Amino acid sequence: MASVITSNTGSGLALQPDASGQLQFSTGYGGTQLTLANNVLTMGSNVSMTMGDGTQYVTASSFGMRNRLINGSMQIWQRATTYNSTPTGGAYVSVDRWCANSTSPMQFNRSTSVPTGYQYSLQIQRPSGATSTVTIWGFQTIESVNMIDLAGQPVIFSFWAKAGANFSGNGGATAWVISGTVADQGYSTALGSWTGSTNVIQTGFNPTTTWTRYTFSGTVPSNSLELAVAVSFGPTGTAGADDSLYITGAQFEIGTVATPFERRIYTQELANCQRYYQTFGSSDVPLSGYTDQVTITYVFPVQMRATPGLTHPYTDGTYDSAGPAAGKWSFNRAYVTNIAKSAGTITSQTQIQNAWAQIYLYGMTLASVPTGINSNTQANITFSAEL
Repeated sequence: MASVITSNTGSGLALQPDASGQLQFSTGYGGTQLTLANNVLTMGSNVSMTMGDGTQYVTASSFGMRNRLINGSMQIWQRATTYNSTPTGGAYVSVDRWCANSTSPMQFNRSTSVPTGYQYSLQIQRPSGATSTVTIWGFQTIESVNMIDLAGQPVIFSFWAKAGANFSGNGGATAWVISGTVADQGYSTALGSWTGSTNVIQTGFNPTTTWTRYTFSGTVPSNSLELAVAVSFGPTGTAGADDSLYITGAQFEIGTVATPFERRIYTQELANCQRYYQTFGSSDVPLSGYTDQVTITYVFPVQMRATPGLTHPYTDGTYDSAGPAAGKWSFNRAYVTNIAKSAGTITSQTQIQNAWAQIYLYGMTLASVPTGINSNTQANITFSAEL
């Protein structure tokens, strides 16, 4: 039976510290659990705080900025919302910061099938009718500056997942946390080919068609300089219409107890993603210049991780005076009137930093000074500093 201290006064219970000035509270589990000294309450290393909803918090870091993953709730889809192809060696194809990998066709799609409190999930799928049984992956690499303090520490990887109606995973699915000993080696070698590659977590689970939160624990090696998290499954037989693994609410954090998913507002999560990838519609940025030279300047809303690679749909030496055509430069004035090119051949040069980029066009003679790029049939201009 527990000891009971009862106050016999009308003003509550008063506890008097000893000569040290400290009040210490302990239980039969060993050690001092709580110490009150100089108006500071200190929790012992083996103490957790349980909230009214059953959530436990173990360390100060549990209360905010816990999740080392970006876009764990699958909010941001700058590239596309569907993908059906073969991402051999890994590729960023749809949802931001999550990489697809397989040596046979797979799908990496946005789904509105979600647990309560979420908008989207990632559907990792073997296409209907496919017979390949190679492993299908979805994973995220964590930039070294965002994990360096995790070396030698206990960590938790948690997420919501469910199986599609025709899920064929041989033995279920697998959750992974992978460590390497060289900073920022990147996604193309993340799945087992990093220098010093070690599996911090490699644990199977058996998803059902009901959304369930799964939690996995491990300890990061003391010499770790990079981390990646992943989920995978090896399909069997011939794929049905929904041979899929769905995932959302993914979180990777320090500690031994999984805490509730850390919510971020949309604009904050978009900015986190834009450190690695940014996309602009052709008409999103105004031009400056003359009839014989034009400069397109992009000032990035978020400084990118490194000097990005540039992708745009235009081909030097091509121009369409009548309006936009796939692969051809085409300018307008006041975003309305098409501008004809009367002479010359367009040539481009680029200058790119991690905070801005410029495309400089010259060698042509235009009928008037342009203010915009015709874009209604053109792909976006993109900048990638993915890891």
